[in-house]
Amino acid sequence: MLDFQEKFVLNSMIKSNGTSNLNMITDEYKRTIDLRFNDVLNEGNKSPRWMNLIRKAHHSLKDKQLITGYELGEWSLTPQGFQLANELLNSRSTINKIVFYANEDIANQIQNKEAITLGTLYPVDNSIPETIASTVQGILVIETKIVFVFKLSKFEMFDNLIYLEICDLELLEENFDNTKQMEKTLEIYLRDVVQLAPVGLSTEEEEPPQTLVSSVVRRIRDTPMSQKLKQKYNNHCQICGSAIIIGVDRYYSEAHHLKPLGRPHFGPDIESNLIVLCPNHHAEFDGKSISINPETLLIEHIESNNQYIKKTLKLSLHKIDLKFIAYHHELFCELLQANKK
Repeated sequence: MLDFQEKFVLNSMIKSNGTSNLNMITDEYKRTIDLRFNDVLNEGNKSPRWMNLIRKAHHSLKDKQLITGYELGEWSLTPQGFQLANELLNSRSTINKIVFYANEDIANQIQNKEAITLGTLYPVDNSIPETIASTVQGILVIETKIVFVFKLSKFEMFDNLIYLEICDLELLEENFDNTKQMEKTLEIYLRDVVQLAPVGLSTEEEEPPQTLVSSVVRRIRDTPMSQKLKQKYNNHCQICGSAIIIGVDRYYSEAHHLKPLGRPHFGPDIESNLIVLCPNHHAEFDGKSISINPETLLIEHIESNNQYIKKTLKLSLHKIDLKFIAYHHELFCELLQANKK
């Protein structure tokens, strides 16, 4: 009996002609699987959890004589490993149809939209995107009636949300019987609409974000992109490494734009302009009291005795464009010079 990680290793190796190594497989694994809390940081262990899982799978597969090779060297499938990997590959069916169960409100909002983010009633298995065909048929069902049929050109999952890009939507009212066996079909129960992108707008060009007024004024722009980035870090701050607990298995972080949105900066809302922070360090970045030196990539602070001065980012799982780091650092230096006068 193989667990998910063992199957993942065999599948990855058969796709690379029977050989691979720890770095190649862990890179593929962390791209494929949505990271959960503690997948990034482990107390007393410098290795990320996803690497430990693949290491464990490597040792287990060696014990079962399905692969050979040292952990830090090249791995090879044995003849038995080749046979089992091929059996797993051939037994895998690709999903080519997704049935969405929803209410009338969701149906009304999906109509005439080309991109939408929705919540699900329960988490969907993170291994599903691997088995979904590049373009699949979507069916929206209310009670026992098919309301829409459409094509999905994009299907992404993160946390308890799904992001869809829809094309060729067609109104169709006919009875739907879910008691029949539906091969290669995935069923998802939708909870609510999280975000809409009207036809004619890309997800990069949404309407201006809302403004939240409290003791400070901030633009709130929690797009699917920033949500997914925060999940990549499991809501851990890239400066201090902490995660804010807001409930049982619920954690909070904020995405900061190094080159700010809106006037007079007009920074872009793209991943390479974002950094994941706790609320405290987000406020400091907003106030330009902390920054990253673009030449050394070390942290600088307006207070000379700050504990994070001359330290690197705690976590770095995505590429940050150096020009945005330099832009924020220039604002930081302007404030520093002003305080010295």
